[in-house]
Amino acid sequence: MSDIYRLLKKKPVVVVDGIYSSKFILQDLPTKKTILTDLTSYIRKPTNKVDSLNNTVYKIVRMLAHKKLKIFYEPAYKDAIIKIAQKSNKFINPINAFNSKSKSAEKQLKELINFLFTKYDTPKFLYSAWMSSDNREVDWFIAIAQGANVRTFKDTPIKLTKKQAHIFLETSDNYTITEAFRLAEIKNLGGDERLCKYLFEAGFNRNFNDNTFWITFFKWLIDNPMFDYRKISELKDYINHLKFNVERVRNNYGVIVNSIIKPNFSLKGRDPERLLNASDIWHKKASKRNSGQNYSWDGFDIDDYITVTGKGDNKIEYYFNQLKTAHELSTEGRKLKHCVSSYTSSCVKNRTSIWSMSYTDNVELMPKKLLTIEVSSNISTFQIVQIRGSLNRKPTGKELNVINTFALDNNIRINNYTY
Repeated sequence: MSDIYRLLKKKPVVVVDGIYSSKFILQDLPTKKTILTDLTSYIRKPTNKVDSLNNTVYKIVRMLAHKKLKIFYEPAYKDAIIKIAQKSNKFINPINAFNSKSKSAEKQLKELINFLFTKYDTPKFLYSAWMSSDNREVDWFIAIAQGANVRTFKDTPIKLTKKQAHIFLETSDNYTITEAFRLAEIKNLGGDERLCKYLFEAGFNRNFNDNTFWITFFKWLIDNPMFDYRKISELKDYINHLKFNVERVRNNYGVIVNSIIKPNFSLKGRDPERLLNASDIWHKKASKRNSGQNYSWDGFDIDDYITVTGKGDNKIEYYFNQLKTAHELSTEGRKLKHCVSSYTSSCVKNRTSIWSMSYTDNVELMPKKLLTIEVSSNISTFQIVQIRGSLNRKPTGKELNVINTFALDNNIRINNYTY
């Protein structure tokens, strides 16, 4: 073990070659992680000539080890290395010709991507593709970096017009690629980044379903600039209930059937105040109705979690518990004075997961509710998309640090517009 540890520090390329030839195995590696820990199975010498991915991953990791680049010692970049290897047919330069004088692993990764793929200046926000769970984004990055027109892509969330494509490519790097598509759409309609902020908090940065209708919603918001954007998320839930959610209702013959309440619902001519009042009434009724029926669900495959900060009199224990019944949601909403109980239907359908964050310390001996956390699921990726406390307050910096620990330990991403 100590010999391999010394080799990793002085001659890491020898360890890489040892793994490739099966001289070393995963159990031989020291507990201190390098990129090797998670890429061992990819670095093994392939058993057939068809398996070229292993060879490419090996060549990239060997180059990083040989030049003792910071990326080699950063396990967080292992997915990016695999993505790079998967696109080896798009390389414009040989791997071993790469050099970097940067001392930052993040900058080195960007330089490696540029060296292997980019022929033209590429917007900074597109580099998030290499850390994304959406494999389409890497294809978009390479195509744009090598001169393709984004308007010709076939599998984008929306088809961009010429003006939208220009806005898309001008997006700043604090947005994800999917958000950039929505931003281009909203700005083209006459909206601004402030409106986008609230739309993204409501989930429109990741969901493009029924987009033809929701474009009319965006236009309606833009045409009513005095509308309180903080109500967008609640209004979205109400409209979804009317126009898209299948509910069990009694028809004209007294028979209970599955039906959409108002499939032809339109925003044309809708008065903002009246619509918002109707939304408020629905949320209150939904809260009472859900508290009276104790629906239950399995929830996401994430265990409840405890973490501790401080010592002695300053010790605080934080608890993260997944809520799995309508009664639990109702209690959460009642204690923190918000409308989380309206999420019962989404939880039952496994579209979202609601978590309660509480704490104990030397004063609060019984867990006291602190925050409610909404987690969404995209294939195999979990993502925190909303965090709210009492009266919908946003989390403090200290609370966010604790939530980051919870998210990191459970492989959960935190959405840019969560706060």
